Amino acid sequence: MTTVYLLVEHGPNRALLADRLGDAYDVVEGPNGNGEEPVEASFDVCLGDVEAFERHRAALERRKSEADPVVLPYVLLLHRDQTNAVPSRLESLVDDVVELPIRPALLEKRAETALRTRRQSLELQRRTEELEILNRVVRHDIRNDMNVVLGWLEQVAEHVDDDGRPALDRVTVACEHVVEITTIAREYVDGLLGEDRDRRETINLEDVVRHEVSVHHESFPAATFDLHEESLDLDVVGNEMLTSVFRNLLTNAVVHNDRDDPRVEVGVEIGAETVVVRVADNGPGVLDEQKELIFGRGGKGLDSPGTDMGLFLVDRIVDSYGGDVWIEDNEPRGSVFAVELRRPDAATRDVGGET
Repeated sequence: MTTVYLLVEHGPNRALLADRLGDAYDVVEGPNGNGEEPVEASFDVCLGDVEAFERHRAALERRKSEADPVVLPYVLLLHRDQTNAVPSRLESLVDDVVELPIRPALLEKRAETALRTRRQSLELQRRTEELEILNRVVRHDIRNDMNVVLGWLEQVAEHVDDDGRPALDRVTVACEHVVEITTIAREYVDGLLGEDRDRRETINLEDVVRHEVSVHHESFPAATFDLHEESLDLDVVGNEMLTSVFRNLLTNAVVHNDRDDPRVEVGVEIGAETVVVRVADNGPGVLDEQKELIFGRGGKGLDSPGTDMGLFLVDRIVDSYGGDVWIEDNEPRGSVFAVELRRPDAATRDVGGET
C-alpha cells in the first residue's frame, strides 16, 4: 500500500491529516517537537509544514538524493496567511505547495498527483534497468555467439563445393547482418542510458568521417568511397555518438546497394551556422513516401512500417545535437543522405544570445 509520511509539528493538524488520508493510504507520522530525530521511515510522499521541513531539512535532502533518479515528492503545507512565506532554502526541496485549510477530497487529489509522478519515475527506472540487462545480452551473449558461428562458417567453407557456395554465402551474410544489428542496438541503448547522452561538445568532422570511410573501405573492398576531404577540416557540435551516424550511413549506402560496383561519395556544404554532410550512393534510391518513414518518424516510431533501425538511430542522434537529417534523390540514380550539423559558434549564440 502507498505510504504517506506526515512531518507536521502541530499536533491537531497532524491528527486531522492522518484521519483524512488514512482511508486511502498507509499514513506514518514522523517525529515532532524539538527533537532532531532522523527521518528514517520508508514512504512514497511526504507532507509537512514549514517548521518540520526546516527542522529536518538535512535528512530530507539526504533521502531525496538517495532516491534519485526515482522521484521522492515533498508537499509543503502552508496556512493561508503563510502563502508568501516559503523559505528560499526549501524551494529546491519542495515539489508542491498546498494551502490550508483544504477540502479532504482536494487534499487527496494533490497527494495523488505527487504520487503519480513517483510511480512514473519508478516505472521509468524499471524500464531503464531492463534496457541495461538487454544491453548486456546484446553486447555479450548474442554478438559473441554470432561471431562464433561466423568462425565456424569459415571452417565449413573449405568443405563446401561450388553448388553449396551460394547457400553458404547467404548464411554468412545473414549472420553478419545479425552482428550489425547488435552493434546498432548496443549503440542506441548506450546513447539512451549513458550519463553523457545529452552532452554536446566540439567535434572535428574530418577525424570522424575520415576514420569511418577508412574502416568501410577495408570492410567493403568491392565498393568505391570518394571523400571530398578538402572541406572537412572544421568543427561541429556533437559527441562520441557522431561516429555512429556516419558508420550507419556509410554501411547503409553499400549494404542496400543493388549495383555490382557500389559507389559512395561524401561531400560537405559549409554555411555560416551549419555544416551539411552529404553521403551519396548509386543504389536503388528511396521512394518519396518512404523518406520520412525510414527514419521512424511515423506515429509508431521504431515500430512504424518501413523503419530502418540504423537510420532511426541516426535521426535520434542528430536531433539530440540540434541538427537534422533528410534524404534527397541522387542523379542519375541513388540516394543522398544529408546530415545538417551545427557549428560551435552558432550553438553558443543560441544559448547566450547575440553578443
